[in-house]
Amino acid sequence: MMQYPARSLQRLLLGHAIDIDLDGAGRLLIPVGLREHAHLTREATLVGLGAHFELWDPALLQEREERDLANGLPDAASGFSF
Repeated sequence: MMQYPARSLQRLLLGHAIDIDLDGAGRLLIPVGLREHAHLTREATLVGLGAHFELWDPALLQEREERDLANGLPDAASGFSF
């Protein structure tokens, strides 16, 4: 795996982050470019991950979870607890 300096990794991971305001009904309106990047169409799955969340196309999330499970748990999972 390629090693990234901290700034390059921040740019890669956070470079497309934007602030989104709630509309009058309390909804998040995801900009078109981000919806296209995430392949979101009509439905989305909200996944809570500690201090942040992710929006996934349900079918893509299922594929990702199946692939991750097929690869087995990483060593770091041995000390994981809730």
